[in-house]
Amino acid sequence: NFKQSEIGEPILDVILNAGDMLYFPRGTIHQATTLEDHHSLHITLSVYQKNSWGDLLEKLLPDALQTTINTDSEFRQGLPLNLTRNLEEGKRGEMVEKIKNMLHKVVNNMDIVKAIDEMAKKHIHDFLPPVLAPCESKCSIVEGAERMTENGVIVNRVNIEPDTRIRLVRSHAVRLANEDDGIWRIYYSTENSNEYHEYELQFVEVDESHVAAIQMIIRKYPEYVKVDDLPIEDEEVK
Repeated sequence: NFKQSEIGEPILDVILNAGDMLYFPRGTIHQATTLEDHHSLHITLSVYQKNSWGDLLEKLLPDALQTTINTDSEFRQGLPLNLTRNLEEGKRGEMVEKIKNMLHKVVNNMDIVKAIDEMAKKHIHDFLPPVLAPCESKCSIVEGAERMTENGVIVNRVNIEPDTRIRLVRSHAVRLANEDDGIWRIYYSTENSNEYHEYELQFVEVDESHVAAIQMIIRKYPEYVKVDDLPIEDEEVK
C-alpha cells in the first residue's frame, strides 16, 4: 500500500457503471472510491502475481549466498580497513571486480529446483481449492466414494484394482518436493479453505520408492494412468 503522496498524478480517472469492466496491466497502481450518495461494490481480479524473474531470484539468491558463506572462507573474510576512504581514492574498480568474482561463486551454488519448489508451495498455499466439473465430481470422493446410509450400512464401496485408472484433479494442485532433510513431500491445495490462509500449507510425506509413480501421474496429466502401469514392483503397495 502506498501513501497518497507517493502515488503521484493519475493517468486515468474514470467512472465505472454497473456491469463495466476495466483492464490495466500488471503492476499498475490503482484505487477506487464511491461517488457521494451512491453504493458501490467492485471486484478486483488479479492474475500472474509474484511470478516474475525477480520473484524467483528473491527465493534463489539468499539461499545460494548462505550456502556460499558456509562453504567458502573468502566470504567470511573481513572487509578492508578504511573501506569508504579506499573507494574515494580510486579503488572502486577493484572493489567492483572483487564483488563480481564473488557473485560468480554464488551463482554456482544456486539451487534452481529448490527455489521453484518454494514458489510453487507459496502458490499452492494461496490457491482456492479446485472446482470440479460434474463429471469429475462423480469420479472423485465427493460423489464416487463410499458413504454410510441412515441405518449404518456402507454403500458404494470402491476398491482400487490394477485396471483402475487415476489422474490428478488439477496439475497445479500439487507439488512434489524433496526437502532439505531428504524427505519427499506432496504439497496440495485440495483441502484449502475459502478463507485466505485459514489453514497451514497442507502436505503428506511419501516414501522414496513411490516417487517415480507419483512423478508419472504428474507428467501424464490430464491423461489417466492405470494403476497396473505405475512403476512400483510391489502389487500391494500399488
